[in-house]
Amino acid sequence: MQLEKEVFNYEEYQDYMRSKLVRTGKDRTYTLADYFTDEELKRFFKAGIKNLEPFEPTPKHIREHINFTLNLHSELIKEYPNDEFLISLKKEENIGRLVSREWYKKYINF
Repeated sequence: MQLEKEVFNYEEYQDYMRSKLVRTGKDRTYTLADYFTDEELKRFFKAGIKNLEPFEPTPKHIREHINFTLNLHSELIKEYPNDEFLISLKKEENIGRLVSREWYKKYINF
């Protein structure tokens, strides 16, 4: 079987995202707010900005690939509910593979 092409290195992405955190430890909320100072959040809310997603630090190409793989996986798991490989991708230890590799090429032709 051909190896899946890596679109981005998941471990490097995780390190990058951790480096962007402003809130850590007991102050961390595990939301997008963790990437902004209190002053930045006040400015956002004062300007009427409540959705922080456009300001998320994930690079655009990575965000697009993550969204693509998550949406496609959701659709494929409906179509093939007993597929062991698709089921295995839902496990926490396989999230990196799910979002960062071209596993989907065995299901669809481009």
